[in-house]
Amino acid sequence: MCDTLQKYDKQGLRVRRTPVIDNSCKLCSYIYLNISQQNFHGYILDCLPTTLNFINKYFHNFDIKKFEDNCEFVFKDNEIYCQDLIKSGNNFNESSKICCCKESYCTRKYFNLD
Repeated sequence: MCDTLQKYDKQGLRVRRTPVIDNSCKLCSYIYLNISQQNFHGYILDCLPTTLNFINKYFHNFDIKKFEDNCEFVFKDNEIYCQDLIKSGNNFNESSKICCCKESYCTRKYFNLD
């Protein structure tokens, strides 16, 4: 069971989705995106597969399998696992973050991060 919430701006489009609980989620996650080249800023709390889809779009070299393995490892202790995402190139260096957790409501601490 996970909270789902979306608050982000992408290329002039502002998305604000009201928090709801998704009972079908097995693994919860949080991503903070700060990608100026895509004009994408904000955060998303959702089921892990949903946030991994966002990460896959913007961080092509991200090792999803390794991230999922690390999540599984810390889940044994009901911990939250986070990984920084760095995207750099000519004249830019952007950082984002993805976290995963297993416990119900484990992403609540990320609410209202404006």
